[in-house]
Amino acid sequence: MATHLTVRYGFDILALVQSLLTAFIRIGMALASIGIVFGQAADIDGWNGVKWGSTKAAALKALQKLHARDCPRTDAACAAAGLVIDNYNDDGVPVRAFLIFGPKDALSIVSLVADEKREVVEKALAQLTARYGRGGLQSEYDGDQETLRTKWSWNKPHGTCVLESEEGSGVFTVTFSEKRSPAKARAIPLH
Repeated sequence: MATHLTVRYGFDILALVQSLLTAFIRIGMALASIGIVFGQAADIDGWNGVKWGSTKAAALKALQKLHARDCPRTDAACAAAGLVIDNYNDDGVPVRAFLIFGPKDALSIVSLVADEKREVVEKALAQLTARYGRGGLQSEYDGDQETLRTKWSWNKPHGTCVLESEEGSGVFTVTFSEKRSPAKARAIPLH
C-alpha cells in the first residue's frame, strides 16, 4: 500500500505522517518543558503544609509525624521559638527547624538551621531555586574578620524565604516568614 501511495503522489505518505507525528510530539515536549521552566514558582503560604496564622496546637498536631515538640525554655537556641523539630530532613538536607509564633499564637516564622558545608548549602540553594524560582542575591565581605556573608531571598505574595550563609560560621539558615509578619524574620543561632 505504501508503494501505491508513493507512486501515485510522488512521495511516501506514511513517512510524511510519521514525520508530522514526531514533530508534534517534539513540539509538545518542548512546550511542556517551557511550562515547567517558566511556569509560576510556588508561593510561600506557610511551611510543610502548615499555613501562616496556624496556632501552635494546630502546627504541633500537623507536624506530629516529624516529631515536633514544644521548645524547652532551658534550650538557648529555642528561646524565641514555640516548637522545634530536631532532626528534620529537608529533601536530603539535615536541619533543625524552629517554628515561631507571633501575636495571638499565630505561626509567622520558620527557621531551619543546618551545618554549613559547601555541598549542603549548594543543595539547599538548588532546591529553593527549583521551588521558588531565581532569588535575589546579596553578598558582603568582611575584611577584618575575613568572612563572606551571602544572602539569597525570595519574595512571594504570602511570604518570604531567605537563605543566609556566613563562611566559617559553621551554620547556615533558611528562614521562611509570613509577608505580613509583625516580627522580623530572624535566624536562630545553633549552640
